[in-house]
Amino acid sequence: MRPFFKSLTKKTYLLAVLVITLIFTLTILQMPGNTMVEAHADNPGYVAVNVLNTCEGKFSEFSDIGCENEIIESRAATTGPGSYTILLVPGRLKIHKLELTRVLEQKDLSFYNWRKLVETGKVTTARKEATVTLFNSEGEVLAQWKLTNTWPCEITYEMINGAYTEKVTIAYENYQRLK
Repeated sequence: MRPFFKSLTKKTYLLAVLVITLIFTLTILQMPGNTMVEAHADNPGYVAVNVLNTCEGKFSEFSDIGCENEIIESRAATTGPGSYTILLVPGRLKIHKLELTRVLEQKDLSFYNWRKLVETGKVTTARKEATVTLFNSEGEVLAQWKLTNTWPCEITYEMINGAYTEKVTIAYENYQRLK
């Protein structure tokens, strides 16, 4: 017997996935603890990042501390012939990547130098513990996370709204919310 989702046309299936993704994204953005909402222009706080014995900095924007599971659809038979129920079970765990953006500072090369360790094949040396702290406009801590085995997987420089920016993307293996 074919699973339920295989009986759908490809267009219908893709449309359903798109709608579910959109609903999920909008729901997450409206949650009170969502960091993307709290760091928005309505709350001009900042994010401080401290990478153990390597670098630290203040960032105006950040996103994506967290994880998610892939969803696997499984069909389970029920009482009647041709009758079944679709079960949704957790699949592979996916850890997000932390994205940080700040105005470029000429004197601070710490994140660039950290990225160079990875580019030259010294990933073991580059892996560090990091603390990410979210502050509000009064300097009060809103949230804090500890990230394990972090390393910079991407660094880019660009001009946004007339200011040169540094964007650092950091991979991590696990996280823990401390506050």
